Amino acid sequence: MNKRNYIRQVLSHIECSYTYRKRIKEDLLLTIENRLEDSNQDIVSVLGTPENYAMEIIDDQNLRPARGFEYISDRTFLGLPLIHINTKRMGTAKGIIAIGLKSTGFISLGIFSLGFISIGVVALGLAFAFGSIALSLLTSFGAFAASLYLSFGAISVSNVAIGALSFGNSLALGDIAYGDLALYKTRGVGDITLQIHEEFNQIRPLLEERLSSSSLIDIIMAFARSM
Repeated sequence: MNKRNYIRQVLSHIECSYTYRKRIKEDLLLTIENRLEDSNQDIVSVLGTPENYAMEIIDDQNLRPARGFEYISDRTFLGLPLIHINTKRMGTAKGIIAIGLKSTGFISLGIFSLGFISIGVVALGLAFAFGSIALSLLTSFGAFAASLYLSFGAISVSNVAIGALSFGNSLALGDIAYGDLALYKTRGVGDITLQIHEEFNQIRPLLEERLSSSSLIDIIMAFARSM
């Protein structure tokens, strides 16, 4: 076990303020450097398991053990556990698959979630984000959804935006739509505006001129038809 993982696991067993955690981290790092004579030595064999060391700190400094559940898989990839689940109040799950109140991972699920694929109340995704507030580079779904390419939400902001209130750089589809091409039910603002119900047959030809993906065109047409 490396220093970083050992310190992280020790702190996961302790409930205290951010400032106190930072102090414990600095003290523990100094202890490890002083106690390990050889960099190849195993930290656990010298200091004991992270849980036992955390209990020593808790007893010595009159702190409280962290409440909640944590699981860290033994298998790792690129230095991260394959699965990390952490429901402790001050804990953060970090892994290829990360699940917790706060989570960071390739696939991330949490109240505050950051990942390549991110699901959460507040979700930040490199590729996909699903959440009440969803932000991503590629595609986002949420009450408020924003991305560089495609977003679906009650309030939607993207290059191609679909939502009740939509702001699209290239295309916006919504009850109220603002975009270069605005497809609207109640109000549209843009270079080209089409009222969905009255000018439905004109929508697909315009989409085919602007979008290369037939699948995306079919999705947009399905949404337009349902409004």
